[in-house]
Amino acid sequence: MLTNTSIANFDWIEVYQRLADKLLSFKNDRAKLISIIQQAFAETGLRQPALSDDENDIPDICPFSFFGLFNKGLTNTNRKKLLSFFLKHFGLNLTSPDSFDGIPVLNPQMSTFYWFSGRGDKDIDNLWDMFEIALNFADNPTTENRTRFCQKYNICQTQKGVKWNLSMGFFWIRPYSYLSLDGRNRWYMETSGDFPDTLARQVREKRPTVPDAEEYLQIA
Repeated sequence: MLTNTSIANFDWIEVYQRLADKLLSFKNDRAKLISIIQQAFAETGLRQPALSDDENDIPDICPFSFFGLFNKGLTNTNRKKLLSFFLKHFGLNLTSPDSFDGIPVLNPQMSTFYWFSGRGDKDIDNLWDMFEIALNFADNPTTENRTRFCQKYNICQTQKGVKWNLSMGFFWIRPYSYLSLDGRNRWYMETSGDFPDTLARQVREKRPTVPDAEEYLQIA
């Protein structure tokens, strides 16, 4: 989780938050979202990453994997190309950020939050629900929304392709509200001395097991 003072110069935050809000409108129209993604890579000349077993037939995609398209091992120039395309096609009057400082990135070999084959019938639906619930809880942190967050988080953590990366997804869409527990952050929290001993111990004790929802919210 970031504070207002620590992110004063991070121009990606408004872009990512507003992009997340707009992305939610594709929850029930994923075919259109997939078409936009394919067009983005065709027009930018970048190589489209694998999103299914057949690169020409993408049956579905989750919102966190969409964000993963420009939050992995790409140059900043290529990240800006993709973001500029998506901002334009989503009707957002925003400029792609100049800096991507502070953003955790995925391993390019593990850049989707779902498995291509062998996944459950509801896995991607659950991730869309989780995305919506995470936005709602961040913007309206009621007891009811916390309960919904915890229930869906624990369901998603049983799915293939979901582990520590879910906290990264939360951070991308609402960095004021959620903490990324990617490997680099966990190491820093454990060793830097910049965090309370109790928090560092919590993170250390969870290694290598991913925390459940209540444990995550206590850390975050």
